[in-house]
Amino acid sequence: MNLHDFFTEVYGESSGRAVIVLPNYNGKPTRDNWFSYPEELDKMVTLVDNNNNRDVWYSPLLFASDSRTKDNSISVHVTAADADACEPENFRIRPTMVVETSPERYQVYWKLDTYAVGREEVDYIAKVNRRIAQAHKDEGCDTAFVNAAKLLRVPTTSNSKHPGAVVILAERDDFIYTLEDFDELYPAAETPDEIQYENVDMPDGLEAFTLDQSNRNQLMNGLPNSPSLRSLMMDRWVPDKRSQMRYKLLLELYRLGTLSDEAVMAIAWWAPSNKYTEDPRGVKGLWDEAVKAKATVASEVPYDDGEYAEFDFDRPELSPEDELEQAKATDFLTEEERMGLTATFIDEWIEWAATKTDAPAEYHRAAAITLMSTVYSEFGHAYPSFGELKLNIWMMVLGRSTKDRKSTARGYLSKAFRALATDEYDYDLGDDVTPGGISLALHDRANKASVFNRDEVQGLFKELLHQSYMSGGLEVFTKLYDGWSGGRIRASGEKKKLPSVPVSFLMFLMGILTETAEVLTVTNYRSGFLTRFVYVIGSRPEGYVAPPLEQGDDEKGGEDPVFNGLINHLAINRSFWEMRGGDGNTFRLKADEDAWARYQEFMLQANKAADDSQYAEIIGSTTERMQITVLKLATIFAMDDRSTKIKMPHMLQAMSFAGEWFDNAVTVASMVSESEWQRDVDKLESFINSKGGKITYAAAYRAFKDKRAFEFEEMVVALERRGVLNRTANGNRWTLEIEYHE
Repeated sequence: MNLHDFFTEVYGESSGRAVIVLPNYNGKPTRDNWFSYPEELDKMVTLVDNNNNRDVWYSPLLFASDSRTKDNSISVHVTAADADACEPENFRIRPTMVVETSPERYQVYWKLDTYAVGREEVDYIAKVNRRIAQAHKDEGCDTAFVNAAKLLRVPTTSNSKHPGAVVILAERDDFIYTLEDFDELYPAAETPDEIQYENVDMPDGLEAFTLDQSNRNQLMNGLPNSPSLRSLMMDRWVPDKRSQMRYKLLLELYRLGTLSDEAVMAIAWWAPSNKYTEDPRGVKGLWDEAVKAKATVASEVPYDDGEYAEFDFDRPELSPEDELEQAKATDFLTEEERMGLTATFIDEWIEWAATKTDAPAEYHRAAAITLMSTVYSEFGHAYPSFGELKLNIWMMVLGRSTKDRKSTARGYLSKAFRALATDEYDYDLGDDVTPGGISLALHDRANKASVFNRDEVQGLFKELLHQSYMSGGLEVFTKLYDGWSGGRIRASGEKKKLPSVPVSFLMFLMGILTETAEVLTVTNYRSGFLTRFVYVIGSRPEGYVAPPLEQGDDEKGGEDPVFNGLINHLAINRSFWEMRGGDGNTFRLKADEDAWARYQEFMLQANKAADDSQYAEIIGSTTERMQITVLKLATIFAMDDRSTKIKMPHMLQAMSFAGEWFDNAVTVASMVSESEWQRDVDKLESFINSKGGKITYAAAYRAFKDKRAFEFEEMVVALERRGVLNRTANGNRWTLEIEYHE
């Protein structure tokens, strides 16, 4: 039996939307590919054939539209079981098809003589599947599989959980069954349908984990890119709908099959539908609901993400710390590559700074990269196919609170700039500047490295976005990143026109993560400004206690030999490269063959990670810029070694930071997207109210010209789901009306 015949057996003569699911960068089945069945059956087979060396899943259900949800399922033609270790001959009814997913591990199907059409009939098939699984659980059958909508593996594909294993169609018969056959041999009385659950005490540490919003933001990075799930997590609802939507959110989070209790609680607590933020029961109240939701999912239809998830309510769950690590840890290096990394100037800087301050190491690393980029960007450039690549790197360092000592790390960077300053080299522009002022200053600093260094960046962004004297600032900075100052016409003075000059312009900005995200918008990503930054997020560990303040050592007399050694290293290297470049004539550094091949592989990895992200639309361009930054940093590492070639160690050193940068970029993008989404929906509600509470759809859309059609429609749907907006047909036009209910 080939794949074409296999899908025909599963779906029969039904019609609807079929889904083939591919894994994301972390191997989880989240990349849905939708097809109209049977019209696009050949395209389904082609997609599987093109990916048969990796995990591939599908659903035996057909859906009304492109959404893998219970409410959207419309037909099924088979009952099924994830037999796992249960031998196929152990079942009371001989399977029609047996798929061997790995050696001695099986999935089985029974073809029905009729189609289950509609939600109620599909639900009944789910109950039949549950009876089968429960009857054979002691023989190894997976009880987590209780409904036909669970993703199953496609024959002829690979199984990465068991390296070398291939999913094969082990057996096929012509047996066709009726539902009465299953009612007789797997009676409902044997497996009651009632949901049974008991009150459970909250685990130790759950409350603190739930109330830490940073945990929620991190966990959201790994969730599927689902508009319905996003709505449940982010929309606000009128009071009479909040309880219903809160419980539905808990159900959907558990149905993912990959989240622990702590993760579900941390995500659900910060949803606008959570009433327990103002309820005296607090976290305990939400926990009691979560226990019920978990039991409901265990008993009915856990829409988990397939065999990979292996969701089993009886197994020990990951600790919150391990779960956060899983959600966050993107790493573009292999374990062997990471083990082979050696210490660099950055490591030495961090080690020195740690003796002076308790600021997080991430902040010191950002400062060290900025310092190296500043010194070397005047003398060298990388050379990809699109031309000379300046080595300026922009850093945005964001803390969880004002107590994370961001300013301390920034202070040591400024100290290094002062120590490196000479009559010819003066890097730091300071922090009190305007876009126009920077353009004037840089005109006299052609081909020099210049650093704009500022704390409380959220204040800068407010000025750039809302103050007239900072108008056009984002465009000015964006152009400076690419290596040219803006030309300028002056109304007075001897020079009437200041030409644009080449520059190496760097930014080192610091701020509070949540406050910065609230100021920025997705439009700032699309304009290209935010995509140019490397995002650094750090915080002190929970329960951190600062060391006692001590007096200085009289014997040292204020000398700091380690700091002086670091500065001397950069000064000597500066002289070395000064003899080979400078004044705009920078030295060209290219990667050797091995390093360039590894960089190409990294670019594919990074693009795939971006495609699989829940925020792919806005993280894609940031990822492309991050790839360029890695090449810049690899070039800088080569220059720090006085090497005229970028070699594999330099490339791997630069790549070693890219996973953390990617995760941080996703975190910032998710927070910016969420805050803007809420602002936009609130703005639409206010706008309709300002027009007397009623307006045509077209007139409302005209007021939001910056939104694409589907984005505006999502805003309208969000208000409908809140229960405050009615959409009615008025001839050939839609009318939107705000209506509040008691």
